[in-house]
Amino acid sequence: MKIRAILFTVAFSAAGVYPLYGQSNFTARSVSLAGAFSSYARGVDALGWNPANLGFWSQDEALGEKGTRSVKLPSVAFDLGNNTITPNWISDYFGVGFMDDNLKNQMINSLPDNNWILLQALRVPFGLAVNNFAISTGLEINGRIASHPSMFELIFNGLRFDNSLSLDGTGEFEAVIPVTIGYGKEFYSIFLNKYFDRVYLGGAVKYLNGLNRISTEFSNSTLSTSKESINIQTTTTLTSAVSGTGFALDLGFAARSGEKLYLSISVNNLFGKINWTDSDIMSGSVNFTVDELNITELDSLFEESNTTDETTGNVNSAYPGYLLAGFHYQYRPNVSLHSTLLQGFSDEMNMSTTPRLSLGSEVNATKWLPIRFGISVGGLEDFRWGAGFGLNFSKFHLDFGISESGGMLGSAKGITIALEQTFYF
Repeated sequence: MKIRAILFTVAFSAAGVYPLYGQSNFTARSVSLAGAFSSYARGVDALGWNPANLGFWSQDEALGEKGTRSVKLPSVAFDLGNNTITPNWISDYFGVGFMDDNLKNQMINSLPDNNWILLQALRVPFGLAVNNFAISTGLEINGRIASHPSMFELIFNGLRFDNSLSLDGTGEFEAVIPVTIGYGKEFYSIFLNKYFDRVYLGGAVKYLNGLNRISTEFSNSTLSTSKESINIQTTTTLTSAVSGTGFALDLGFAARSGEKLYLSISVNNLFGKINWTDSDIMSGSVNFTVDELNITELDSLFEESNTTDETTGNVNSAYPGYLLAGFHYQYRPNVSLHSTLLQGFSDEMNMSTTPRLSLGSEVNATKWLPIRFGISVGGLEDFRWGAGFGLNFSKFHLDFGISESGGMLGSAKGITIALEQTFYF
């Protein structure tokens, strides 16, 4: 029965149904600005961007904050993307009616030679900010799957004689509830205050409560056919873990020069790691052949042609770290310009060592209606654009953001939607 579980997991992963990783900590306003948010994040939003921004609470008139205390009500942000498929791609291959062999092969050849990658992330954050302090928590669901393009060939062309298909692939899923406490304060330095009017330092500690982690890896996996038989080979490792705990640290620096320029730099998720104490690791290999003489003996063939090993123990997973640097320039009272550079420290999960540069702007059409837009280049996505707006009432702000990655509209490979609500008192 264990080998059936392994083979089912192969098919399940190849179908691309695991949820996957998206961009780093994102909110409705950061999505609208395509990530150009590090020097603009305030209150609860400062956690995950730059905790030093919490020090601005008493000298932040330029940002038009409604109060020094705020509650981020339960909000939601969702990201879904991949590295190939776009609306135009779907229309070209699935909007033509009947697909002949030439069109199928053209579609399969359009996929990357290595892996088709699907990315997704979900955030449900909420928290409280009072003066220099902020605390936040919420649900983070992340994952990543990579599937060999041969799976598309199997789906659309079926099994064909004298053919060999690769079943290699990987999948990851992780659900975490981080609890973050941050503090930011103005700091006087004889050296730094020669260049900046005000200087701020901040830090945040994250307790990482891991709910569940699943990872799969399929290597040296093939499906070979001939006129007489079908051969399946796979080496699989499936890890399932619950009850994880860990910690991470954020450190930030922020400064204000004059009345219009704000600078920001932070290092996030230092030492971030989750230790999963209740884990089950199952590894196995299969190498069996089915032909017309033994097709009625599949159960015994499965048992005779596989080896499995199951162990329990601790599993560690990284909570990827990254650096953010940027500025916010208050061009006019109702127009601000923003920039952020994101640099990941590893190529794990949703991070990339390829830097991403984001540029954005917020325009207050009226006092209660800010309109935001931005673009970014680099990183995992190569290109991203975003847009959104807010409804700023006296004590309540409602923000909406939408963003696309890898292209625009018909050529987009991913989409992010976020809704955020904040109460000021």
